[in-house]
Amino acid sequence: MLCQQPHYIPDLEQGRPDDGHRMHRLGQIDSFESACGWLKDKYDLSWQILPVALLEMLEDHDTQKSRRTMEAMLQMKKLDIAALQRAFASES
Repeated sequence: MLCQQPHYIPDLEQGRPDDGHRMHRLGQIDSFESACGWLKDKYDLSWQILPVALLEMLEDHDTQKSRRTMEAMLQMKKLDIAALQRAFASES
């Protein structure tokens, strides 16, 4: 019996643009998308692709920038790095 627990796939390839390739491939294997970039596969396991750029923004020492990034991410289904970067850089 498998227990429900999250599985993370960090995007460790520095400098490679996030083209959504991994998310697309995972989405093709009998899965459905959920909030914040999560997928659930046919075995009921949860997966999330975490781009390095997102981790860096969330770990930034400026808590306001990190907060804006997290708030933007919580509104997304598929992660949009460009939109997250705009939220991170905004002054509002």
